[in-house]
Amino acid sequence: MADSTVLLFFLFFVLPSLSTANEGNILATGDVLPNDGQLSYLGAAFVIQDDCNLVLYNKGNGFQSNTHGFGTNCTLTLTDHGQLFIQSSSGLKVWSSPPGPRKGDYVAVLGPDGQVNVFGPAVWSTPPLSSSPSTAAVDVELAGIPRVRNVLFSSQVLNEGSKLTSRDYTLQITDDCNLEFSKASVGVVWQSNTKGREELLRKARPPRAAGCGERPA
Repeated sequence: MADSTVLLFFLFFVLPSLSTANEGNILATGDVLPNDGQLSYLGAAFVIQDDCNLVLYNKGNGFQSNTHGFGTNCTLTLTDHGQLFIQSSSGLKVWSSPPGPRKGDYVAVLGPDGQVNVFGPAVWSTPPLSSSPSTAAVDVELAGIPRVRNVLFSSQVLNEGSKLTSRDYTLQITDDCNLEFSKASVGVVWQSNTKGREELLRKARPPRAAGCGERPA
């Protein structure tokens, strides 16, 4: 089961789904990955192959749906119940992952660990990497991976002036301590209303006791 401590900022706001569109490493509810299409990140790829088999290629034991030859021109969709759904050109349901507990907005992410997880909340993931010599190397690589432009993973920090972007949406923590969610054609559509809060908190703190050789704050 995937760790749900990951911020996929467009999950917190209902974004219009774009059929056949994805972010390279992300498949959102309603998006369609076409035949022979893939999600990719670093050295990993999650591919709906032209033989109708869904395969995860990574540095570990990977994953496959074992649906080779079950259909033609198959596509992969993420449903509003968090299911990854393989469908053939004839409309036949070939394979699906387990559903989520309720209808809503979900997203499948191929992360820097080489695994695919479905969030919103987390309902399914590809198997963890096998305990092989390559696993230690992957852990070392993960420790130094920079933040993904559209995902904030657990323990990562979005600093002042930094932002996440997805299509024409942006989530940014401004220099005056305000968290803003914006759409390019509209502007700010949500904010935390914490502008200047850091300065107010600083002023509200009690004076710090003077140390040796220091004047009182």
